[in-house]
Amino acid sequence: MRCVASILDSKCIPSLTVEGMRYFDSCPSDVVWQLPEIAKMIDLRAKKDLYLPDDVLSLRFELAVRNGNLQFLPAEVHAVYPERLCAKPSSTMKDDFKLLYREQKLCDITLKTASKSFKAHKAVLACRSPVFKATFEHDMVENSSGIVNITDVDSKTLERMLFFMYADQLEDLIDLKSAIQLYCAAHKYQINTLKECCHPILKSLVSPENVCELLPLAYKYHDDPLKTIVKAFICKHPSETMESAVWERLMIKESSEPTVFSFAPRDEPVPQFSKPQPLLQPVIPENAVSVAVPSQSANSKSNKNNRMMPERKAKKKLKV
Repeated sequence: MRCVASILDSKCIPSLTVEGMRYFDSCPSDVVWQLPEIAKMIDLRAKKDLYLPDDVLSLRFELAVRNGNLQFLPAEVHAVYPERLCAKPSSTMKDDFKLLYREQKLCDITLKTASKSFKAHKAVLACRSPVFKATFEHDMVENSSGIVNITDVDSKTLERMLFFMYADQLEDLIDLKSAIQLYCAAHKYQINTLKECCHPILKSLVSPENVCELLPLAYKYHDDPLKTIVKAFICKHPSETMESAVWERLMIKESSEPTVFSFAPRDEPVPQFSKPQPLLQPVIPENAVSVAVPSQSANSKSNKNNRMMPERKAKKKLKV
């Protein structure tokens, strides 16, 4: 038997190929027929877009059997899915929408930033964002021209937000600045699920250096879960937080220009945090009179003299 195995690239063309031959006799055997190594996983991941589109590895097998005459069997193509998809090898709606976003076919709207433009679908944006829905339902310039100018969101943040609106998952967010920008964009376009996905990321990145940036942010957007995250961190690390320079600047700014927490509703108390105070030392007034405290030896000597005084007086009376 001859077997030819190939790895298909993103265009379903055989790219990497190995071939093996095996002779079988009438005696049963437990030996497993193994083909030569076709590729290493690290090499496939290095060219993920070529060999692992959508995290799927496609293999093609060709078998030929000789039993007197050489007979070729129909070639078969098998898809090797990630472990999390083994139970459901067929594509899901999330996968289909992710593919719809990446292929950018049948798009009817363009989102334009200062540096980049993104094609999208009105129906998807309207379903995910009430802001986009209102824009497309009303007779606005953006609706008629097919172009929506995004002026207050950078291109990378908009790309992450669009990917989430289609795929319902976040891409890489490794720094606090990117997470805050995406959080603010989600608030502006009222994508509440995206805001909720930002909470665990912000929680993992909070530190004494940036807690003063997240606390006003939580009050500005009336975000109770984010308030809880920040307050819990401050209560857990009071010294590191309240003795930092950024906390001092925040408290000075709040005392001189009370705008940091001015976004809080009237019925919600503004958080009051105070530094952990050191142990109080006794304060002695300047005009206090110093009193010498006799030592223990002096006290014992004085007590001894007092005990001897009655005996001396008794002796004097006897002499008289």
